[in-house]
Order: sequence, then C-alpha cells, then structure tokens
Amino acid sequence: MDIKDLLIKMIKAIEFFKNLSDEQALALSKDFALNIYQSWSHVIQEWTVPEKIFLLKNGKLEVGKSKWFDSVKLGEIKPWEIFGEMSYINKTRALASVVAVVPCDIWEIDIKKFDNFLKSNPDIKNDVVAVMKTREKMNEDKLKDMLHGAFGQDDLKILL
Repeated sequence: MDIKDLLIKMIKAIEFFKNLSDEQALALSKDFALNIYQSWSHVIQEWTVPEKIFLLKNGKLEVGKSKWFDSVKLGEIKPWEIFGEMSYINKTRALASVVAVVPCDIWEIDIKKFDNFLKSNPDIKNDVVAVMKTREKMNEDKLKDMLHGAFGQDDLKILL
C-alpha cells in the first residue's frame, strides 16, 4: 500500500468522510498536518475557540470539564476518533478541555481549510454536516448524563 492509498484509507475511516470519492479523500488528506503532543499538554483548552479539527492517530487523550477549582473527567478519546468538530458546527467555544495523557500523534486540519473543502465539494457538505449534527446530539446527551452525576442541576444550566 503506497502513501496515497494510506491517506485515502485514513480519511475514509472517519465516519464523516466515508462516502467521499477517492479523489475527494485524497484532496482533504493534503490539508491535514501531523503534530506531536507531549504528555499532559492541552490540545484543546476549555472555553477557547478551537481553530482546528483533530484526529487522534495514536496515544490517549482525556476530556475534562472544570468544576470550581477542580476538573471532572468526562471520558477518553481513542486512536482514530475525531474531536473538536462540535465547536466548528456550533461556532462556539470548547465546552471541555482535551489533554494528552501520554505522548500523542494527532492529525489536524485548520477550520478555514476544512470550510474551503466543504465549499468546494457542496455535494458532500450536507452529508458531512448531517453526520456531525447526529454526533453532536449523541455527545450532548452523553455529556448531560455524565455531568448530572458530577454537577448539580443549577450547575448544568450554566454549563449547557
């Protein structure tokens, strides 16, 4: 398998992009950059506006939410999971932090490049956004369930 086939396979492994043609997947893959994060470094900081969408190649990431002067672990991100897309969809700040638990290799795409890709491929834009919206709803429900045990009802109203 050559690098071109590997890049196409990588992109099509992501649920959002499984219906892309090989040409579209290859074009999108060229906009991704591979970055290395050391242990305990922040990939996304809560309440910031992420400028990228991320795909964990290898390593382990932890998702956490601030509570007063502490943090509540909400979950983990495992290899080949995409993250950061919810802020993109909603045009909002990140509702949680993402921290590298161990050194991680992470594929990243700049939001502007991703936007340009969708604009130049209008035939897939609706499909990608629909999958993201479905995932957003599932994540929102999961987040509410997780936070319910860690935060009081008044806290939840502020957080969500």
